[in-house]
Amino acid sequence: MKSLPRVTVIFLILPLWIAASVQSAEMNPDFADENILFTDISIASVKAMSVRESPGVVTLVTRQEIERSGARDLVDVLRLVPGFEFGTDVWGAVGIGFRGNWANEGKVSLRLDGQEMNELFYTNTAFGNHFPVEQIERVEIIRGPGSAIYGGCAELAVINIITKGPDQNGAEATVTYGRMETTDARRNGSISYGKNTGDLSFSGSVFAGQGTRSDKLFTDINGSSYDMDKNSRLDPFNANGFVSYRGLSVRTIIDHYHMTQRDAYGSDNATATENDWDTAIVSAEYDYNLCQSLMLTPGFQYKRQTPWKTTGGGLFVAPFNQEVERITGSLSFSYDANESLNLIGGVESYIDRAEDKTGGMIFDGRDKVDYSNVSGHIQGLLSNPIANVVAGARYEKHSAYGASFVPRVGVTKALDRAYCKVLGSQSFRAPSISNIQINKNIDPEKTTTWEFETGYDLTRHLTASANVFDTAIRGPIIYQVDPLTSVESYVNFDEIHTRGYELEVKSRGGWGYASVSYSFYDVLHSDALDYSVPGNDDVFLAFSPHKVAATASFNITNRLSLNPSVSYLGGRYGYSSKGDDGNPTIKNVAPACLLNIYLFYRNALMEDLDIGVGIYDVVNSGPDFIQPYNGGHPSIPGPSREILIRIRYKFL
Repeated sequence: MKSLPRVTVIFLILPLWIAASVQSAEMNPDFADENILFTDISIASVKAMSVRESPGVVTLVTRQEIERSGARDLVDVLRLVPGFEFGTDVWGAVGIGFRGNWANEGKVSLRLDGQEMNELFYTNTAFGNHFPVEQIERVEIIRGPGSAIYGGCAELAVINIITKGPDQNGAEATVTYGRMETTDARRNGSISYGKNTGDLSFSGSVFAGQGTRSDKLFTDINGSSYDMDKNSRLDPFNANGFVSYRGLSVRTIIDHYHMTQRDAYGSDNATATENDWDTAIVSAEYDYNLCQSLMLTPGFQYKRQTPWKTTGGGLFVAPFNQEVERITGSLSFSYDANESLNLIGGVESYIDRAEDKTGGMIFDGRDKVDYSNVSGHIQGLLSNPIANVVAGARYEKHSAYGASFVPRVGVTKALDRAYCKVLGSQSFRAPSISNIQINKNIDPEKTTTWEFETGYDLTRHLTASANVFDTAIRGPIIYQVDPLTSVESYVNFDEIHTRGYELEVKSRGGWGYASVSYSFYDVLHSDALDYSVPGNDDVFLAFSPHKVAATASFNITNRLSLNPSVSYLGGRYGYSSKGDDGNPTIKNVAPACLLNIYLFYRNALMEDLDIGVGIYDVVNSGPDFIQPYNGGHPSIPGPSREILIRIRYKFL
């Protein structure tokens, strides 16, 4: 690992020095007593448990942390969480990586208020000025497998964005404007309302805007260049409605994400093309208490999506318009057998229907295809003075690729100032509709993960934690694309085996809060040559084995805070221009440091008016988005230095 820049080292040490020096403060005593480790979280267990006892390596990002950091979008939020980083796919899209693995296709489940947002055709999720951070109450994250509870898109991690909802008890509006060096970075607006009246609760929100991926120059695989400031639009629209009455809850989500890109498969497409991602979800659940200890919850969901939709154009982009819908019915239960034993489980069945709207006969000579899936899961959680023990499993059977079975087991123990967790589980990535369409013999990939985590409260306000992980993916589904013909394929390889560790130190007090984390991964074995770096078997393309992230919030007054953050990535590898033999050449990408400073003024000028002003990528050397596989795609430049202002007003 190359040495960190001096300014970065100073910033990383500063929060820890303050945390060790400051044990109490009069600035904000309520904030000083807050300890996230004791906050209940349900993402890893369904039954609410504290973060330190939850059977998973979990991260809770609070509303206060998001608003004080000035996070522009979900990319900013996740870059400060151990293990996560981002890379580029095709058509200018940016996807997620986790613990060194390219996780964009069905390896990480992204959920909005419990509804999975991964698109059904490729199981991708598009990032960049997309999901409304202004409306987030908290983000619950499993940094590890979640398939035993959530199914086939939760192989490596689960991210659940929880919006403010009915407990907001009022309305608020937010406008955000960001300016890069040569063009607007974002112009977004958000409005939300929620009310909780007891039996009846309801909420609604709308988020819309315009954004730009970057204002830098992109150079394609052949050496042709173009300016991205008018060729990388990111325009979101999201509407989210919820109503609950005496156990019955209904949620509706409309998500439209519009992109403009001149990038195709690493080559300049000569002209910009439009690319739309549309999702519509309607879901309903009813909590029925058979008795005080047993609850049954029947549920229904309808989901329709048109991902990657384009009319085509230019040299390399053909029209693409494929609509997918999923109809799901479920029945789950939660049973408190006694004070120590909780059982949860359920059955679920869905039908997928896909149609090619461009008139092509891509599904074995047809323009439509249907698939079905049935699953069941069960979990037992035993709490006792010795330790908490969780054990569970999930079984799925799909009409195209057959059955999958994954178990999980975990033991957690919390003492007065310390806790530890030992976790073992299997998970799987279910082949998507596109995987099956391109390769009829594709199999689910299965992952075995072992994790150990421990944490200790050094003082009342200072906590340290560490975890180690070992992840072995059997039969990984690898996406391949020929950069010359743009022909796509999916292949099961033998194994990808990684391991690593993550360290965190956090401090909270009346003065504010600070956290520093370090993430490391190492490749033990991989026969997936598309992810490999020639001459270096220890790392994968795009993702540095070393990542440092730090964030802090210093209370200047009880209303004004200074909030710096930094994300540092060690050296990385990616493909660039063609060599003399006509093949893409590998290049070593220098370490990158993304330093942000945000000033947040609560109740500024008048009550309930909040103003934030920030500078992002202060040193103008933030990371590019590198393609994590050998698709002949040079890295996409990240945005240049951005100046942002955000104004929020609460009313009603």
